[in-house]
Amino acid sequence: MSILSNTLHLPEVGHVTILEKDCRLVSLPLPNCSPDGLSSHDITDTLSFINAQKLAASSNANIPDFIVPVASVLTHTQSSSSSLQDVGTNTSLSLSGITEPSPFVERDENPWKRAWLSFRSGRDIPSLLNKLSTSLQTRNTQRDKIASKAAYSISLCISLFESLYRFISPQLGFGLSVTQQLDIFSSICQTGPIRCIAWHPYLSLLAISVSDHIVQLQNLHKPDNPLGLLRHRYQRNITCVEFSKVTGTQLAIACTGGILVWFIEHSALVQGTSTYPTRWYSYAPGCPVISLAWSPNQTLLASCSSATRHILLVDTPTGLSQPVSRMLTRGICLLEWSPDGSKLLAASCTPAFRVWSADTWTPELWDGMSDRIQTAKWNPDGTLLLFAIRNEPYLYSLTFSGSDGTDTSIREGVGGSKSAVKCVDLSPVLCTSNGGTQMEIGGCIQQISWDSKGERLALLFSPEATPSAQELVLILRTKSGPVLSITPVGFIRGPPYSIPLLISFRPSIDTGAMLLVVWNSGYVSLLPFDYNSRTQFENTVESHRATSTPVFHSSNFLSFSRQHNIPYPMLFSPVTAKSSPIFS
Repeated sequence: MSILSNTLHLPEVGHVTILEKDCRLVSLPLPNCSPDGLSSHDITDTLSFINAQKLAASSNANIPDFIVPVASVLTHTQSSSSSLQDVGTNTSLSLSGITEPSPFVERDENPWKRAWLSFRSGRDIPSLLNKLSTSLQTRNTQRDKIASKAAYSISLCISLFESLYRFISPQLGFGLSVTQQLDIFSSICQTGPIRCIAWHPYLSLLAISVSDHIVQLQNLHKPDNPLGLLRHRYQRNITCVEFSKVTGTQLAIACTGGILVWFIEHSALVQGTSTYPTRWYSYAPGCPVISLAWSPNQTLLASCSSATRHILLVDTPTGLSQPVSRMLTRGICLLEWSPDGSKLLAASCTPAFRVWSADTWTPELWDGMSDRIQTAKWNPDGTLLLFAIRNEPYLYSLTFSGSDGTDTSIREGVGGSKSAVKCVDLSPVLCTSNGGTQMEIGGCIQQISWDSKGERLALLFSPEATPSAQELVLILRTKSGPVLSITPVGFIRGPPYSIPLLISFRPSIDTGAMLLVVWNSGYVSLLPFDYNSRTQFENTVESHRATSTPVFHSSNFLSFSRQHNIPYPMLFSPVTAKSSPIFS
């Protein structure tokens, strides 16, 4: 039975959800509401109305909503009177005096060098050969013409082989261009002005990727005055941003060619410093970094790519790196570190995933799924993993605990259950809104976010879901005790005809929770949740509990690798650690 049939709150179109109070979502009708959403004339009045209503209804709503319009991004990147600054190298280029004609002189480079530079910037091998063939065709020598035909023939053969390989194994990242890998495996937003976001672990600070190569630092108490823009010549095609969990002074940015780590001290933020030191960790060409995960109790940064089978672990204070991997793995698209730091989830591009033990660096494999994992989150104590599978309207749970040999359902190693269970059904059903309108809600899952207390779960529907569901964010009450309990609260609706693209709970908050929702119009809503954690499950309509029916099982990892019981050496020991470059 679909959990959506018991949803308590479904706002009408034209209403906007502002907060949760006493376990009920509060939605209000917007003034000056146009059928096309928020018009440019009503943005200021609408934001003032929403923020005033939030502040009047809750003492926890002291952070206002704001809008990141496309115009502000273009102003920073294309204005002829601005100063383009490469913060990482402390060099600047003033464009205030540039007039026609263009000051840049085109240089006739060697075609071999030009093709190699194109390949290093993230192109694949067929693109390199095609560019080389086109460049050599303009030459008159017989040797260049022969090389041009040879490059074209090799490119054609590689393209045919990759097409056949993708037809046999369409889930794998091998043979795909960088753009195709980002479209299939990355969680970035392609349709809105904001691509990805990251909360600071302690401060009211956001890192917002407002274009494919710019990250904006945003103080939530002063949304009209950004703290600064982070730009670097290596910072292209941003796929993920993450603040370090321990200190919050390091910001990792995943790019096409590697990882750029910014070292941002809190004092520098207060003083308005415009330059920060950086460190670059390079991946091989054609290997975009898809996911990042910081260890919650160490300075380890884990990263992965859909084109390699390695998880690259980096100790950022020392700069030492070491890969961990297993055979018969092709591409990793999602990393998620447990809050206690003992386990690391690595979801493959294939219908399988591994959970690594951070103590011995030995993994356990689960497979038998219909498709790859789309999104996943741990509960606060790291004993439960919730995840959704691509093209399925279900949430699955996997339990972890210490393996003492008394529970036969728990495997050795990371202590995970032998089977995952289906705990939430989100199949489409007809729901009645608060105004009496019938809507079909439900479908596949795009993203989930769990608050730091483990009491609220936000869920975003995928583009394959019903049209009405794509405009909403589902809120669930959760309790992960001996038995997982999940109860629907209702839906969050934004400005009229806006579609939510990103959701994320604030990691550190004293009471309740705060959810950030990014909409396709650039509107960023911050919804406070006021609830009493002791009594939140009293007077609920129905509690959906996880069943004991196995969905898929953990595989015998010994059959995949003879090194099942051989752990990786202790990483980054002050005495024995050595740099291990694996990506050139």
